[in-house]
This record gives sequence, structure tokens and C-alpha cells, in this order.
Amino acid sequence: MKAKLHIIKAGTYASIQDKGRTNYAKFGIPKSGFVDKKTAIKINKLLGNKANEAVLEWIQIGPEIKFSQATQIVISDTTTKTTLNGHSIRAREIIQVPEKSTLRLANNPSVVYSYLAIKGGFKTEKILKSKSMQKGITPSHFLNEGDVIQYASLKKKNAFIKQPNFDLPPMLKDTLARAIDTYPGPEYELLDDIQKTTLEQYFTLSNQRNRMGMQVTEQIPNQLASMLSVPVIPGTVQLTPYGKLIVLGKDCQTTGGYPRVLQLPEKALRQLYQTAHNVRFRFNIIDYS
Repeated sequence: MKAKLHIIKAGTYASIQDKGRTNYAKFGIPKSGFVDKKTAIKINKLLGNKANEAVLEWIQIGPEIKFSQATQIVISDTTTKTTLNGHSIRAREIIQVPEKSTLRLANNPSVVYSYLAIKGGFKTEKILKSKSMQKGITPSHFLNEGDVIQYASLKKKNAFIKQPNFDLPPMLKDTLARAIDTYPGPEYELLDDIQKTTLEQYFTLSNQRNRMGMQVTEQIPNQLASMLSVPVIPGTVQLTPYGKLIVLGKDCQTTGGYPRVLQLPEKALRQLYQTAHNVRFRFNIIDYS
């Protein structure tokens, strides 16, 4: 039986995502998919879902949603203000959701991307073998107030909410510096020694960030020549003529004309996506040899 999830408040950049679209780059179609694949897979497995089943993804401020029928959910991160029918609930454990329940996903300043998995996954349309919402591919690329999403309901029952047996501690703000492992990009050797050294200094992410990519606040002056468009993938780090570093994300284009000075592997890209604006980081450049 199909049940309906109603979006009461949209939250920040909430969308449905799964593993994304593969083998379509030659048509100029981004891969999309989970920003934090490890977390999405983990909460799917807790519910007994397939690892790559579609989940709800959002940035810090989650949506407010209402369930028409009983189900089970797992949330990747919560705060004391995350409630189901007014009761606080925990992260990374199975939550029984009664019919006609309201879930409020509170603002979580300590985690950038959070997830909600539902038993059996969301029953949205697959386009090019994926349910991932993407601009230009699906009718909309973010969820809006009033949207309705279908899911598979469980047998009707008076599910209860398991109360935490102690108060949830306040979330601590993540301010620790971190190292992001990366590899030299195809145009890395075009940099001089000073630029290479600068590339290993500490950086911070600007507020210019979304699923398409992230900009770095600090700049690297250069006089690199213009180049023809070449293939790029999520994790490619481009250096613009104005000195800006741009880390391409899950919804990035498939070609670009800026020098590709670094390439982040998937684990490093996930780590950088989950890095807050005020957290300093540096690129730990690994020699291929």
C-alpha cells in the first residue's frame, strides 16, 4: 500500500537522493547522488533497505514532514529539538512512526549534510535509472512546501516512541582543523614551486557552496593560460585565472575550462562536504608514485 509524506516546511536544500546516475557523463549529465554516501548507506542498512535506496537529504535545517501511514525511519543526526509528535528522538536507531505523525527536523549547526531513510525507500520516479533530484533532469531539484512523496506503509498499528533514557547533550561546534587527502590533478605541474607550497596551506570554505561545488575563501594568484574544456568529475579542484579554488561537487558539470590542479577521491570529497564554513582544512597532496 502506498502512503504519502507531506512536506509542511521545506528546510534547506532538501532533496531525494540515491546512488546517482552513472554512464551518462558523455551526454553532459551529472552523476548527482548522495553527498555523504557512507552515512546514507549506513542508515539504509539499519532499516534493512538496499544500500543505495533513495533517502531524504538536507543541509543543516531539515524539513517538517507529516506521514499519512505508519512506517519506520532512521535519521543520521538529531538535536534535542528534533521531534516526532513533540517527543525527542535519537539518531541512527529505528524509530516507529505511527500514522498521521509529524516529524520536525531541527537545525543542526554541527553537521552540514543530514539524512533520513524510510523503510522500503521513497517511491519516486526513476529517471535515467536514478531517483536523485537534479536540475534539468527531474521536474524540480529541491523539495518545496506542499510537495507529496509516496512511500510503502507498514501494517497499521499504534507504534510507540522510544524515549531517550537521558537528556541528549548539546551539540559541540566542530572547529578542529583537518587534512583532506588528495592527488595532483592533470594540470598540477603547471604550478610553480610557490603556488604548490601555497596549495598546502590552511584554507576555509566560503559560503558559496552547494551540490554543484564549493569555493575556497583564500586565493592563489596565477597566470595560467586559458585552456579548452576538458572532462571533470566530482572532486576535481579547479583554479581560476582570478586565483579562486573551486571544488566540484556531486551535481557538477561534466566538462570545464579551468586547470584541474587537484583531484579529491570520494572519501575526501565527502569529508570536505561535511566541513563547516569556520573549520580550517588543508590539502594533503599524495604523490601517485
